[in-house]
Amino acid sequence: MIFLHDLYGGPAHIKEVPIYGSTLSVGAAVMRGVTSGTNQGGAIVASGALTDIIGVTAEPLPGVNGNTVFNQTPSVQATGVILRHKVIVNPFAVYRIEYSQATADTFTGTMTSSGATITCASLEDLTGGFIYDITSGILRAVVGGSGLTTLSSQTPNILSTDYVLKIYPNFRKLVDLNSLATMFGGTGGSQAAAGSGVLTILETYISANGIPLRKMTQTVDDGLSLLGKNPRFFADVVFTKHVLTHQS
Repeated sequence: MIFLHDLYGGPAHIKEVPIYGSTLSVGAAVMRGVTSGTNQGGAIVASGALTDIIGVTAEPLPGVNGNTVFNQTPSVQATGVILRHKVIVNPFAVYRIEYSQATADTFTGTMTSSGATITCASLEDLTGGFIYDITSGILRAVVGGSGLTTLSSQTPNILSTDYVLKIYPNFRKLVDLNSLATMFGGTGGSQAAAGSGVLTILETYISANGIPLRKMTQTVDDGLSLLGKNPRFFADVVFTKHVLTHQS
């Protein structure tokens, strides 16, 4: 996840914040810790409803692939050694986040299609968004919610054994982050039902071999065959339950 700009035009405001936990990545969302004796008074890696988001980590961290492993609790403060990390804390920051296509962050076993009709129990309403069949490489624009229809018929059909990625429509407010809080994924990505994390999606993007980064449009992108073209999907988001603006 990267900082793009502030809705009010200001630069990224960076604050050094104590972060409690065991794993932290650059570009990770962090939120206010609320557990007395464990993480209260600091930040933790964001999860769940994304309540009281403090910001996104802003510095390369030591370790493998930008990840650092540490174990910090308030007891560390007694030694005078407090680990702090640079965090972008703008309450109206716009961030660009990528959709994880890892197996753990996509779902399988519940969706099939026949022509323009999709069958999937408990699928959230994705009208205005897309479904990307990772296995076959076909991108489908969703135009019906409860009807589960796509803009046009596409083959091959989605099979129950395929891995599928949900790409949300603009202004969607319920998602989940992956376990590192750096990408879309987690429970909201690995199941048909909606996630629990609250934010707002402002715009959605695609890039792939032969497709420079651009905004997604249903009439243009429906039916794209992306197998072997290394497609990536992104969204611009605002965390609407920021610690500086959200009233608990």
